[in-house]
Amino acid sequence: MKPLLGFDGVTCRRGGRLLFEDLDLKIGPGEALHLVGPNGCGKSSLIRLAAGLLRAEQGWIERSELALADEGLALDRELPLKRALQFWADVSTKR
Repeated sequence: MKPLLGFDGVTCRRGGRLLFEDLDLKIGPGEALHLVGPNGCGKSSLIRLAAGLLRAEQGWIERSELALADEGLALDRELPLKRALQFWADVSTKR
């Protein structure tokens, strides 16, 4: 079965600092990953790599359709949820 998210030999460096290297990870349907660690160890960078917001220095990342919803969720809180999501769906189709 194809993983929803797969990292193969992924290395991440930010600001000249090595955060992690040669990371292998596979997450399949129905599986979850709980990321914990101290500040600056690469948790957010790993999530951004998974969402396609960063590029790995080495290795490859295989992902299915994913979305990132973090503390900076880009939805207009004044709109009903359906209309707020429709805004981004419209932007996505106009690329």
